[in-house]
Amino acid sequence: MLMLHGSGTPPKPQVAAPDPDVDADDDDDVRDADRFEDALFALLVQLEHLRETLAEAEPARVPPLVGELMKRVSAFANENCPLGPGPEGMEAQTRLAEFQSAWKALKDQADDPGAARRCFAALYDAVFAHFVVFTSRFPTSRSAHGWVEVAATFVTDLKRTHRDPDTQP
Repeated sequence: MLMLHGSGTPPKPQVAAPDPDVDADDDDDVRDADRFEDALFALLVQLEHLRETLAEAEPARVPPLVGELMKRVSAFANENCPLGPGPEGMEAQTRLAEFQSAWKALKDQADDPGAARRCFAALYDAVFAHFVVFTSRFPTSRSAHGWVEVAATFVTDLKRTHRDPDTQP
């Protein structure tokens, strides 16, 4: 038989003192990163669908599809992490301006393989630059790991989407 000293009621455990090395905002950061990553994956689903459509598109359909893909990337950036004055944001803005110029030329010269090649190169650079901005929004590189892997696959596939007519099998 167990004998207790005192009133017979075991004392309540003490409330743990807050750990000075753990920031209360860390949990909020993790939840924000998870929500942001979910939104990025939803964006990638849309972009992958557009990329697949682009891969099979007739030349006349390419300009609107390319424009729509970049429009969705830009809209996501504006809504979730506006391009700021930092180096990543400035790079993304520069690449976006280059894309817009190449896209305008493509709309006027949809059958020109050179215009298509320049537009796809500018699209790739602009999307990649935006993805760098999106990645920098994560609180740690570890929390960005899943996104980085999937984004790298997407941009690689995007780069392979356009092939010149004379180099296609």
